[in-house]
Amino acid sequence: MKRSNSSEIVYGFLALRKAMKISTKKEVAPKSSNVIKFAKKSLDLSKFKNSIQSETRPGKLYFTLEGAILDQENCICVRNLKKEIEKHQALTEIEITLTTYGGDLFEGIALKNYLKKRPESITILVKDIVASAGSVMAMGADTIKMYSDSELMIHNPWTFTSGNAVQLRKVAGDLEKAQVSIEEAYLTRFSATRNKLKTLLDEETWLSPSQAIQYNLADQEIKI
Repeated sequence: MKRSNSSEIVYGFLALRKAMKISTKKEVAPKSSNVIKFAKKSLDLSKFKNSIQSETRPGKLYFTLEGAILDQENCICVRNLKKEIEKHQALTEIEITLTTYGGDLFEGIALKNYLKKRPESITILVKDIVASAGSVMAMGADTIKMYSDSELMIHNPWTFTSGNAVQLRKVAGDLEKAQVSIEEAYLTRFSATRNKLKTLLDEETWLSPSQAIQYNLADQEIKI
């Protein structure tokens, strides 16, 4: 799905605002009689801590991924993950310890699909928080494990934008399409109905390990 020219659909900034102290700067929409004039806050997720660490054992690759999901050099994205995995050969298992508050929805979907297509057995371990686009990424794993004090967060896509009535209706349509994409990602595992999933997304739900397992969004709780 193409992104709207007048906005960027993001899927994780809300969680970031709640969970982290962040610096913001104001950007004012261009002066125009056809533009709703307002100040918006923008977040540069690339400034947050991002790290990719890996170690190998025979046939198995261990990753620790922390940071924002964005298609940028120092963030969690398909090109960085692919580059790291391709350094290793004869793998049968990949385990990813993941911490992320989210980021770009489309990159989260791309990561999910990339992991899903990998021939190895993929495990994602939720270290503390895997939110928003991160939880979409997690749906690409064969097995999802969660520490007992960790959380998995799911919610609807949202955006910030400016424009005239026609442009804003276009953005609303893009969000509705993105909503369907999100639902389809979770429904590859979700054990209840689509309507139940919609309710959880509407309520921006933070799932404990037991709740995630109840809905088949996780497979195992690791007691600490």
